[in-house]
Amino acid sequence: GITASATAKKVGMPNSDHIVTGDMLEKMTDAELREAVKDVSIFSRVIPEHKMRIIKAFKDNGEIVAMTGDGVNDAPALVKADTGIAIGAGADVAIESADIVLMGGELGGVAAALRLSRAAMTNIKENLFWAFGYNTLGIPVAAGVLYAFGGPLLSPMIAAAAMSLSSVSVVTNALRLRRFDPNKTHKYLKPHSSKKNGGNDAAQAGNNNNITSKEETNMITLKVNGMMCQHCQKAVEKALAEIGATDITVDLANKQATFANADEAAARKAITDAGYEVE
Repeated sequence: GITASATAKKVGMPNSDHIVTGDMLEKMTDAELREAVKDVSIFSRVIPEHKMRIIKAFKDNGEIVAMTGDGVNDAPALVKADTGIAIGAGADVAIESADIVLMGGELGGVAAALRLSRAAMTNIKENLFWAFGYNTLGIPVAAGVLYAFGGPLLSPMIAAAAMSLSSVSVVTNALRLRRFDPNKTHKYLKPHSSKKNGGNDAAQAGNNNNITSKEETNMITLKVNGMMCQHCQKAVEKALAEIGATDITVDLANKQATFANADEAAARKAITDAGYEVE
């Protein structure tokens, strides 16, 4: 819970001190959980069954739910969510269960996918509005409505050209998506936080007060022997996260673990207890 709260504060999430853990969730009824998800931003240390319950609670409240995961245990939740997002470097079953796969393997791709989806939906609405309005006016004119009131009678060639203009306009507007920039930065905004706690203000306050650059943080690097695969890498990351370390980077090739905001002695002990040797 502490690690989740610290990470949430760094990215500027509102209500980052209000956390529901797996133990707390076990004691909640479905009705209590439906109320909890209205105000809680963070759920930590949850098992696959808990993830399913959380998603159901959000959906019961009328929310549209996206789930991101990379493991075998995430597959049921990826299927249950309205949109499942898998990490490209994750398990095959997770990738097969998801609607979207982040090929780059970076979580930042989730925000980029969300922004692209919103841009695409806006573009679709614009195209529908233009096509509906254009055809509502153009088809009666092409059919000769103006001629009945003393106006001109359009030839079929002019009507066909006008129809082509509608298609060209729609396609041109759709091509604007090619200019979409996935690297454009945006603040965190919980979908229903604008009504609950002034989402943008909370996110801005979080960004201003809680984000610390790596240059300003006292980073610690340890040499870790015995790491052979990605499983070992994740085991070391987990050991450091459990003692409250942040900005964790485990370099498998160079056998190094870099982190901040944790005692070096405690980190050495945690890594050793996980079965690895620290120089």
